[in-house]
Amino acid sequence: CALPIYFSGTYNIDTSDANASSGLDISLALNQFKLEVFEPFVSRVFSSIAPRSSASGNLHLTGTLKAPVLTGKVLVQKAGFTIGYLNTKYTFTNEFVFTKDEISFNNLTLNDMKGNTGLVSGRINHENFHNIAFDIKIKQNNLHSLNTRAVDNNYYYGQAYGSGDIHISGPLGAMDIVVNSTSGVGTQVNIPLSNSEELASNAYVVFINGKDTNDYENVTANNKKEEIGMPQVKINLEVSDNAKVQLIFDEMIG
Repeated sequence: CALPIYFSGTYNIDTSDANASSGLDISLALNQFKLEVFEPFVSRVFSSIAPRSSASGNLHLTGTLKAPVLTGKVLVQKAGFTIGYLNTKYTFTNEFVFTKDEISFNNLTLNDMKGNTGLVSGRINHENFHNIAFDIKIKQNNLHSLNTRAVDNNYYYGQAYGSGDIHISGPLGAMDIVVNSTSGVGTQVNIPLSNSEELASNAYVVFINGKDTNDYENVTANNKKEEIGMPQVKINLEVSDNAKVQLIFDEMIG
């Protein structure tokens, strides 16, 4: 039985000889290495990674412990994950290419649990695995984008499907997520407005003139989150006739 990970090579820890080759020179071979082990490190975004998710391929680790360089190619197979705050599950199989300062992938087909798909391409830039930044583009084809209940989210919940473009960019601690999408069949989103104070100060629901692009830009600029580490989300959503958006008012308001 082949091991899920095999490595061989050298690491020179003698820094006294200036002429000696220093640092890492290690070859890594992955054979259906289970990706579930990374779940604790990505739990802020992905609430779970499917046990069947695995990676196979060959990587070469050079550089030093402070400045490692990882190159090669890895095929991720039967990958499955859940985005926690959306409660949506997706699967994919695709190749990832590791170069000195980025991890890239192209034409990744993202499958939801309803038989719909999205096409994803992009790259993750880094400086020796520090200062991580994203540049990922997603083309949705009625992709399942929301699957929550009232107990999951106090601000909005329901089912949502979308077709359009999503662009995720920027550093890990200050990402920008721009969504240009049209709602699909089966979309039903509920927005609770529990009391008059919340109705007056709710920054999550803003009605604008969809024909006025300046109006949209002003709204998104004025409603940016100031909290460090939270992504800046801009949504330009066209609600079609087959979608339902329900505002739930407290009975005292009427």
